[in-house]
Amino acid sequence: DRYGEIAFNVTLSDDGGTERLGVNISAVQTLLIEVLPINDPPLFGLLPRFEVWEDSGNTLAQIAFNISTGNEFEWDQNVTFTALPATPPDGILAGPPSLMPNGTLNVTVTADRYGDIA
Repeated sequence: DRYGEIAFNVTLSDDGGTERLGVNISAVQTLLIEVLPINDPPLFGLLPRFEVWEDSGNTLAQIAFNISTGNEFEWDQNVTFTALPATPPDGILAGPPSLMPNGTLNVTVTADRYGDIA
């Protein structure tokens, strides 16, 4: 996860020797190699399961942690979570949950409904 420029001094020499004022090495030329940055994927940890009580209404809970934009050189990027149900929620939630960039889950349970949502 490093990038930047590196300069090299390059010469060319031959085996003709330096007798009689001979010169067997070229003038120095500079080679600049630039390693360009790429966007590394963001990283985070997630609680594998979150439980909330039936009829609890709106709930806020920290479920994501160690949120990172990818590497130390990408600190100025913004992150956005997307939470899509793997199975139909069958009306258990009043709407889709939202996950804030700081890892806080915002979920509203429908009154008198319960069950698992994956």
